[in-house]
Amino acid sequence: MGFLALEAKMNTAFKRSDNWGVFNERVATDFQIRPGYAREALSVLDAELYQTGGSARVADIGAGTGIFTRQIAELVTNAKCVVGIEPSDEMRRVAAKQPCARPVEYIPGSAEDLPYPALPYDLVTAAMAAHRFNRPLFFDAIPKILRVGGVVAFVDNLPRQNASRLHDAYLTLQETYVPDFRRGMNTNGETGGYFFLDLAGEMERHGAFKDVRQFQWDNDYYLDEETFRTFANSSTISLRIIEKIGKSEFSQRIKNIFLEANKNDSNMKLTYATKLVIGRLR
Repeated sequence: MGFLALEAKMNTAFKRSDNWGVFNERVATDFQIRPGYAREALSVLDAELYQTGGSARVADIGAGTGIFTRQIAELVTNAKCVVGIEPSDEMRRVAAKQPCARPVEYIPGSAEDLPYPALPYDLVTAAMAAHRFNRPLFFDAIPKILRVGGVVAFVDNLPRQNASRLHDAYLTLQETYVPDFRRGMNTNGETGGYFFLDLAGEMERHGAFKDVRQFQWDNDYYLDEETFRTFANSSTISLRIIEKIGKSEFSQRIKNIFLEANKNDSNMKLTYATKLVIGRLR
């Protein structure tokens, strides 16, 4: 057992939330196909940790299959120790199998039931996960794991307004069969519906954070037909569509979307914007 995992033993009451039960092994494996985040976001985080002199301790909450966790380990040079905290056993198993140029450890825990570290972290992150958190509970818990003046960072990949032909058709399919969803919305982990997430506003209203800032960069994801199919299957919104039209019909719709877009655009891509919201603990 690694030294980071030993920290998790300090909180033995971890209970896996039903909120994450949708992520079975198949979905977790498909999840790994999702895009990473704009490198500029990692550069900002590295600069925020400059004063640590390369000794920063980082926790990525709701790490999933470790896409952002590994980006932190490989691109944030001031990060010395990186741990991914994830409630889903299946997600952690998939994450642990992925190669990474620097050591990463994955331990059980959730935003609402965090394992307390032996030493506080310098940076706490969440990538495409905060929408599933009970955020008031999470914000209240952050001072227990993050040093005063430490950085809190949230990253999301959201569709740009000038979507590619492929991305627009895919989002239109989702909006057609899931009427309460609109592009740019996140899943509400508490209700199961959809909403526009305002993390900067929530952080400012909570009062525990200062210097709250937002950044955004274009982040295109190029993919072939097979990758697009796997990507589509990883979406919880897709699961709702499949409930309505069946797996076979859904697969055919995804195939048709790709082939139709490919007639007019040789660069098949999903057009995202990586959004970064950061603040410091008072």
